[in-house]
Amino acid sequence: MADLTDASHTATDALEESITTATTQAIEAVNATAAKDDLRASGIALLNAAASWAEDNVKVPLKLSKVYTLQATATPTTSIAQFTDLAISFGDGPGELDTMWKSVDRAMSYELQWRLAAAGTWTLAKTANKSRTRLIDLPSAPCIQIRARALGPNDIQGPWSDPGEHLVP
Repeated sequence: MADLTDASHTATDALEESITTATTQAIEAVNATAAKDDLRASGIALLNAAASWAEDNVKVPLKLSKVYTLQATATPTTSIAQFTDLAISFGDGPGELDTMWKSVDRAMSYELQWRLAAAGTWTLAKTANKSRTRLIDLPSAPCIQIRARALGPNDIQGPWSDPGEHLVP
């Protein structure tokens, strides 16, 4: 029975020692993480202070760009360019025309309209996200006009292009 009691005490002592070691290691890990976080915060503060000093005192952006990654100041889009180089060609079937153009800087989409040549009101043909699209379900006519404009952020609308003319099969 004494052997069993001694073994029990030895196991209990080993368990308590393991728990103490694990608790000590957990406390050390928490302290090391806190020290790392403090050091990181100090490093960021130092970098921000250096960047602020450089921004205030170094007037040549090229010199700053050798040390820092410079970001351009965002300028809001207040206008969008006129559509140019509208090209119109036959589509694959009746009532279809293919259109393409040079993309417009900052355009998010493009609006295309059609009308019977030199008469009638303009009708929405399509809104496209790319600088080429196929117009379908157009009326067969000897000649229709197509115009387009770029649409930018914040509902900015560019000016209409000069109309292009094409036969619709």
